[in-house]
Amino acid sequence: MTGRRCVLALGAAMLTLVLAGCGANSIGSLQLQRLDAIRRATEMYVDPNVALARGYFQLPGCIASSDGSGALGTLFIKVTDLNRRTVDLLRPQALYYDLNPAHGSKQLLGVGYFVPDVGQRPPDTPIGHMEGPLPATPQQPSHFQLNAWIYRRNPTGVLSFWNKNVTC
Repeated sequence: MTGRRCVLALGAAMLTLVLAGCGANSIGSLQLQRLDAIRRATEMYVDPNVALARGYFQLPGCIASSDGSGALGTLFIKVTDLNRRTVDLLRPQALYYDLNPAHGSKQLLGVGYFVPDVGQRPPDTPIGHMEGPLPATPQQPSHFQLNAWIYRRNPTGVLSFWNKNVTC
C-alpha cells in the first residue's frame, strides 16, 4: 500500500472509531463519506496555529453547557464566513479545540457550521438538520448551528450540539 493510500485508510479507520458507539447506527454511508471528506479538509487545523494563520479567531475561554450536558471546548471562528447563508461542508465557520494544559496536548475536537436566522425554517445540510434558531448573544446574532464531532468521540452522537467527552 502506498503512503497516501495508507494515510487515507488510517483516516477512514479513525473516523469509524470516532463514530462507533456515538450515533453511528443512525448515520448512513453517504453521511459517513461526507464526514470523512470534512475530516480530510480540516486535518490541516489539527494545529491551532494553522487555524489562526488561515483567518480563524480564537474566542477566550472554554464553552460548557449550563446543564452539564457537555462542552464545545475553545471556539475558533472564521468571522468573515459567519454570514454565509449556506453550509459549505469543507469550510466550517467554527473549529472546536481542547486547549486545557491539564488535558495534555492541544487537540482539535470538531467543527461547526452557522447560518444566520432571517426568519426561515431550520436549514437542512448534506449531513443533518441544523439546531435553532439559537438566541442572539452580544457576540453573535440569532442563528442556526450544526456541530460535527469528527475528532473526539461523542457518546450522544457525532452531530450532537454538546460533547459529553469535552470538559472545561
